[in-house]
Amino acid sequence: MSTNQIRKWGNSAAIRLSSEALNQACFSVDQIVSIKASKGRIIIEAVQPAYDLDKMLASVEKSPRTQYQPHTKRIGAEIIKW
Repeated sequence: MSTNQIRKWGNSAAIRLSSEALNQACFSVDQIVSIKASKGRIIIEAVQPAYDLDKMLASVEKSPRTQYQPHTKRIGAEIIKW
């Protein structure tokens, strides 16, 4: 645990977080967090992103180029003949 001082930053107040504190909390710079406050306590928690399957699928390119392309040469045992 470390101590720090609340300082003025423009019209707001700020506390600097050390890289060690960020690493221990598994936070990163520019990460979205939620802040909850009560008397004598401030809690900072990571915000889990909300994924929207329809939006994710809409971003996938719809062209013949997106078909599966093997990254290795076919040897023969993996080919299924009907």
